[in-house]
Amino acid sequence: MNRQEVIKILSLLTAYYGKSKAEADIMVNAWYILLKSYDYTIAEQAVIEYAKNDHREYSQFPQIGAVIQSIKDEQKSITAIRNFAYYNKEYDELPERSKKWINKERFERLKKCPDEYLLENMEQIRNTLCRGLLTEREEND
Repeated sequence: MNRQEVIKILSLLTAYYGKSKAEADIMVNAWYILLKSYDYTIAEQAVIEYAKNDHREYSQFPQIGAVIQSIKDEQKSITAIRNFAYYNKEYDELPERSKKWINKERFERLKKCPDEYLLENMEQIRNTLCRGLLTEREEND
């Protein structure tokens, strides 16, 4: 993730939780240090999921640890897709969070990939799912 993508993530969080008291540049730098190793699309989806599931009675900017945990949950949901495809499980058995990343038709195509591909190309699978999620989201808007 680059600085501009971190700014987009913080913009999303600000829209959901209101303004933070920290200076913008300091906040961006602080969050950048912790988020730079994560994929932007996964982080964006994690923030959306975090906000959708935040049922606190008052709106408050989340702590970075909560956002990172949500990112890790999204990464696990993508790994689950790969594992379910590798072990030839059915789409309906996928966790709901994983189903947001892939539809049934694409999952069936993934299951037909050679075992070597599923085991060795996790980064490519993740990138493909990220692009697919954006395409589906744009079509639904």
